[in-house]
Amino acid sequence: MTTITTTTYTTPSRGAENRGYTIATEDLETQPAEIAISLTFNGLSHLVMMASPDQLEDFATGFSLSEGLVSCYNSIRGISIEQAEQGIVLQLEISARDFHRIKQHRRLLQGRSGCGLCGQESLKTALPLLKPLTSQSLPSAEIFNDIRNRVRSLQHQAGETGGMHGAFLLNRQGHIVLSREDIGRHNAMDKLLGAAIRQNLNLAEHCVVLTSRCSIELVQKAVRTGVGTLATFSSPTRLAIMTARQYRLNLIQLPRNNAPCIYSDGTDND
Repeated sequence: MTTITTTTYTTPSRGAENRGYTIATEDLETQPAEIAISLTFNGLSHLVMMASPDQLEDFATGFSLSEGLVSCYNSIRGISIEQAEQGIVLQLEISARDFHRIKQHRRLLQGRSGCGLCGQESLKTALPLLKPLTSQSLPSAEIFNDIRNRVRSLQHQAGETGGMHGAFLLNRQGHIVLSREDIGRHNAMDKLLGAAIRQNLNLAEHCVVLTSRCSIELVQKAVRTGVGTLATFSSPTRLAIMTARQYRLNLIQLPRNNAPCIYSDGTDND
C-alpha cells in the first residue's frame, strides 16, 4: 500500500463531551486512505479517480474493462504505477484500436464516489446498449448462509478504519475465493473484477457480492465483464432491476434478517 504522509491535528473538543459527543482520534493513520489516481492510456491522461491506494493493477484492469474502455483483457499490454506529487499515475499501454476509440469518445470526468453516472456527457453514454449475457442458472440460496459474518471477517481495512466498501467473489459452493476493499463501492467492484480477470477466473460461473446498495452502473459493470450473478446487501434501484433483466443478469439482494430476494433471474427480457 502506498504510504500517505499525515499530520496530527488539534481536536475541536470545546464542550463536545458534555454535549453527547465522543472525541475523534488524532491519529490520522487509523482513518480510511483516499488518494487521487490518474488513469493514463498510451500517454493520454483520461480521468482522475479518488480511491484507496492498494491493489492498483487490479483497479486499472477492472475499471478499464467494466467501463468499456478496452475491449478485452489482452488489449492491456502493460500497467505501470508512478508516484506523483499529489497522487498516483496509472500508466496503461493498450492496443492501438482501443486507444483510437478512447480518443474518439474521450470525455473528462470527475472522480466519483456517489452517483456513478454523474458527469456523463449524454444519455447515450450513460445508458449504452450492451451485449446481453448468456443466462446462468441461479446459485443455491445456501451459498449466502451467514454471508455478512463471513465477509466481515475478510474486511480487514473496514475493521481497522471503518468507512470501506467490500466486494467478494463466491464460487458455486459458496466459498469466497477473492475479496477487495475500497472507499468507493465502484472502485471495490473494479478491483475485484480486475483481480478475477487477471487470474483467469470465469466470472459467469461466480457470484459477485457487494456490501453496498445496487445502482445501475454496478449492473453495467457486471454485464460488461460477464458476471453471472450480482448480489448486494441493500436494495437495488428500479433502473438497476430493469437493466439486469434486460441483459439477463441474476440480481439478488441479501437482507440482514430474511432470505435472499431475487429481482432478476437472468431470463426476464421485458
